Amino acid sequence: MATALWAMAFGAVAAPREAVVLQPAPPTRVTAAQLASLCAALSTPCEPVETKAYVARGQGDGPMWLIDASRPMLVVLDAADPLRGNRATVWDFSEQPHTQEPRADGGKPPPLEIHPALYPVGDRGFAIALVSEVREMYSGGGASFRTADFVMLDTARTVAYGAVPFSCSKMVRACFSERDYARGHCHDENSGALTIRYPDGEGRWTFQWRETEWPAFKPKSRETTERTTFQVAPGNTERPASVGFCGGPM
Repeated sequence: MATALWAMAFGAVAAPREAVVLQPAPPTRVTAAQLASLCAALSTPCEPVETKAYVARGQGDGPMWLIDASRPMLVVLDAADPLRGNRATVWDFSEQPHTQEPRADGGKPPPLEIHPALYPVGDRGFAIALVSEVREMYSGGGASFRTADFVMLDTARTVAYGAVPFSCSKMVRACFSERDYARGHCHDENSGALTIRYPDGEGRWTFQWRETEWPAFKPKSRETTERTTFQVAPGNTERPASVGFCGGPM
């Protein structure tokens, strides 16, 4: 199924051994009116206001995909006739459970997010990163913690790798007096991001987590970086304990 989808989008182009990063399609590829017509023709209609068209990085005139942020939903368009909605394949993830459900914090939980990339899973096809975000607000600061389930584009929507730290950022206020403010850099700051190495054949992915820490009252030159390499088992539902993840979420 995933191989057929890849052929549908790329035609005769061979499947890559690295992630296909998607970027917004040039405005000339699809007009607002064409997008609205395309959304209406899909087997599960998309919301034109919430839907963006994408192309592979560096291939502005190549195949297109749609991502509807409101559901979320991925649409694989036919390479030969991309503006025909009845020839597209729709992947609606609005009912897809996530290993790390978004936290409501007293309100409606934020929707899951499809990160604009396609990830190769050996010879089994491709996965998307379905991302859950937890946000925390502090006095004079805040934090974001994003966790990914890598979901296969297969009929079972198999979670190839779950509960993987995807990115984080955190800023905690450290200045509370005139003396503090005079010292400069009034926050403790952390940020983290994930990279992936893909094996040949059917081996597991290898993840690398890169996290930086910039303590309050220190110059930028005192920022430190820590790298953690890890793997997760298929079906994993717990965030790896070896990853700092900006110290959260609480």
